Amino acid sequence: MRSHSTQAGTASPQPTSPTLGERAADLGLPVFPCSGDKSPVVKRGFKDATQERPRILRMFNKPGAVLIGVPTGEVSGHIIVDVDNHGAVSGKPWLDANKDALPQTRTHKTGGGGFHLVFQYPVGRDIRNSTGKIAPGVDVRARGGYAVWPPSPGYEIVDDTPPAEMPEWLIKACCRPDPGPQPIPGPKAPPRSDDGSRYGLAALKNACSRICSAPFGQQHETLNRETYLIGSLVAGGELAEDFALSDLIAAGRSMPSQTGCAPWQPAHVEKKVRDSFGDGKRKPRQAPASKAPTGSVSNGHLGNGHLNNGHIHDPGYLASLEADFDADFEDDEDADASERPEPTARANGAATTSACRIAELPPIRIVAGDIDLTATAGENALIASGMPVYRRGTQLVRPTSHVVPASGSPTTVAVGLDTITHPSLIDILNQAVGWEKYNARTRSWRPCDPAPNVAAVILSRAPISRLPSIAGVITTPTLRPDGSVLLDAGYDAATRLYHVPDPGLRMQPLPEKPTRLDADRALDTLGRLLDEFPFVGDADRTVALSAIVTAVVRGVMPVAPMHAFRATAAGSGKSYLADIISLIASGQLCPVMAVSVKEEETEKRLVGLLLAGFPIISLDNVNGELGGDLLCQAIE
Repeated sequence: MRSHSTQAGTASPQPTSPTLGERAADLGLPVFPCSGDKSPVVKRGFKDATQERPRILRMFNKPGAVLIGVPTGEVSGHIIVDVDNHGAVSGKPWLDANKDALPQTRTHKTGGGGFHLVFQYPVGRDIRNSTGKIAPGVDVRARGGYAVWPPSPGYEIVDDTPPAEMPEWLIKACCRPDPGPQPIPGPKAPPRSDDGSRYGLAALKNACSRICSAPFGQQHETLNRETYLIGSLVAGGELAEDFALSDLIAAGRSMPSQTGCAPWQPAHVEKKVRDSFGDGKRKPRQAPASKAPTGSVSNGHLGNGHLNNGHIHDPGYLASLEADFDADFEDDEDADASERPEPTARANGAATTSACRIAELPPIRIVAGDIDLTATAGENALIASGMPVYRRGTQLVRPTSHVVPASGSPTTVAVGLDTITHPSLIDILNQAVGWEKYNARTRSWRPCDPAPNVAAVILSRAPISRLPSIAGVITTPTLRPDGSVLLDAGYDAATRLYHVPDPGLRMQPLPEKPTRLDADRALDTLGRLLDEFPFVGDADRTVALSAIVTAVVRGVMPVAPMHAFRATAAGSGKSYLADIISLIASGQLCPVMAVSVKEEETEKRLVGLLLAGFPIISLDNVNGELGGDLLCQAIE
């Protein structure tokens, strides 16, 4: 039997320097091209960022594409602290003063002599771009931003340490400070008889009070709901529109901002009020006759209760008023989205009313119009949960076992990767974190299943997902690139391999510092396995040993050769040798794929096995030449 090792492919001309587009594609990050002044040269800017190599090469062929841009925030998983070091304002003093408090992290030197400190984007935190907020000359590139990335001309890596987690003190510095409690203004003027009915004035006063006192996490919901209800009373003639709208805007602006989050902006508050107010006006409401208070108003007093600046202080009447509001809400859970309040915490789930799952995060709330944020929150939950969900090419996959054909046996069990389907992802998301949907009848957030469109968006993001990338699954220890031994079960970031230990594996103790004598003894042990094979010469035996070792230490090798075994007669041990290699590498017989006479059919079969992530595959019954672009790419 003759064996030899080969790497398929034809001779190629002398290599040329890679283009900027090729270098950008090799980064493994979503990228887009920028001009010399750092502005995007693509229509949608950083929103056109992609990890798909063909698209990257096309984009970087555009005129003016001279710099590599990388979006910051959840898209890339990075947040950058930009320290300027030129001009009148420099961030260098801040950097020097905090050098002991900052963790070591990936650092780039910019074209202007400054530095980009690259950190992991904090999961579940909403950090936006800012200029000089932390300190003069210190900017933040976060959600909705981007930065120029090496190897762009003028930019270089000065510390290639993996991005560190951003310390909590720095996260807080990136967020706007809490302005503290603010005074609650009253109405712009004492209510007059022409400002509205007693019912309407009481409702407005109660609504403003609820808005002003709404706790953190319930401000969005309270502002929308109360404004909507007052709008419906205005449409029913119970309140003067300008008077009611002015009071609602003043109450909204008085809501205190939560520490660590962006404060309420007056323009944003006014827009939310006017939007919900307009929605409410589409459904006019009037005071029920049975609930209207009796008596006349005199100097601000009313019959049994009293009216003080429009606020009725009568517990029984207020309770009946609340019941009116409750009964008037839609009973149908699928009411028009415009009639629903926003979620307490949008997609990040800052508040909770249902049990948490594996990720130990608050439930994610599903809201129409927030599909992008909801999908990002779902992806963050998958990462936080530690569930075995990984990115491989354009798909999301998970480790599993497969029953596959084997030589000399009908089947064998091989560990590999299984493509996550749409229903599977819905199941996984439900295990990872709780989900909630607003119930208009009960006016509360109720548990629900993850929305199918959320799972579909997460699947569509697979090529640029922040989920870990995986190369394959192994069942025996292997070496890492730094020479250490991968022994622990689970995902290993250094090799991108998932280790599923074989419970039946019994290994000899490994010396902490192996000697040359230890290596020679190990080689002798492997060699004895091959004593009875009819190799033609020593070179053939060496190739067989290479195949055994390569299958075990593949994780330490950037590329690995394809090993071929040929013989002039059947029954000489080719399949048996493949099984020995596979048993040592995976504990199972070698999966076998029959080679078709049609190259296209062979490639289809090979694609399925490669995507499954099997550590070793035997191509059997090869008669004639074996080639094809896919096979060459797989072993190059």
